[in-house]
Amino acid sequence: MNYFAYGCNMDPSVMKGRLSKSSRRIPAWIKGYMIVFDVPWPNDPDIGFADIQPHPGGTVHGVLYTEVTKDGFAELDHQEGYPETYGRATMKVHTDEGAHEAVVYVGNPNIVRHSLKPSEHYLTCLLGGRDALPLSYENKLEHVPLHHPHG
Repeated sequence: MNYFAYGCNMDPSVMKGRLSKSSRRIPAWIKGYMIVFDVPWPNDPDIGFADIQPHPGGTVHGVLYTEVTKDGFAELDHQEGYPETYGRATMKVHTDEGAHEAVVYVGNPNIVRHSLKPSEHYLTCLLGGRDALPLSYENKLEHVPLHHPHG
């Protein structure tokens, strides 16, 4: 089964051990969506994790992982807090090779909050996958307003 990552899982080092030997990591995108940071982090609900929302004309770039193992998805489910924090959706994902169906984790609408910002640490983790992103999208992510702790 294929998996589309648009957050920290774009970083290949984060996905080690979750992929079959024949799995591939391919630059990919989803049309008609935009990236947002509206999933609250349980340890600090003012920090937002990545999510995608429908947005006409928008595009979310990321990575398509092919042939993710059943154990790999079990680990992803645990990491993503499925189903409490993130749900799963099957979406059409585009690559230079054509369109593919893939599992995408999307924020649980019962918990998302629209005024959140990512931490610097989280955004740095997300940008660990920059090699798969167009430069214009990477630049957009680098300029996302960050959460600054009070103090």
